Amino acid sequence: NTSLYQLVEEGNISVLGNYGNDISLFEINTESAIEQKLLELKDIFDIIIIEASGLAALNQSKEWIVVADRVLCVFEANTSISNEMKEQILYLKTLEGKFIGWVLNKVTK
Repeated sequence: NTSLYQLVEEGNISVLGNYGNDISLFEINTESAIEQKLLELKDIFDIIIIEASGLAALNQSKEWIVVADRVLCVFEANTSISNEMKEQILYLKTLEGKFIGWVLNKVTK
């Protein structure tokens, strides 16, 4: 039950954090209530980026994917793709127009 007024202003960026235990999104509120809250935020912000659990915690990630317009995944550079990651990639491919690509982090020069 976070109010829009609990956003932390950091220059031109506002941050809303969830520092709760291991609670899933739909345990906090219903899908329709969360979608409504996101619509309110869309009236305020041009871009909303949500950092969700990795796909290893697929149940929690899927909840965010359900309410997201687009999904962008982050993978660590110079890391081999495990069998578990291959399964996650197959899942991302099922998202059709929602999945928009990859970002590699920890890239060295």
